Amino acid sequence: MIAILNLGPAPGNRRRGCKSQPLNLLGPHLYQVKINHTPVAIFTHTRSEPLSVLLLKASAAALEHEYQQQASLPTS
Repeated sequence: MIAILNLGPAPGNRRRGCKSQPLNLLGPHLYQVKINHTPVAIFTHTRSEPLSVLLLKASAAALEHEYQQQASLPTS
């Protein structure tokens, strides 16, 4: 299963004293990609951009995670 979760407003888009309330509803938000219930990446997406951009950013973040895992494998 692949899930893309909205974690809330990005750090620069939060109201003072309230982490869950954004300054701008269409501004940047943090998203998390999970594969089989395992978090693999976190990325920022501006909600005013279309869904296709969100999906591209999610795939790029997941691909970067995969490359990092492959780079950490021992070579023989």
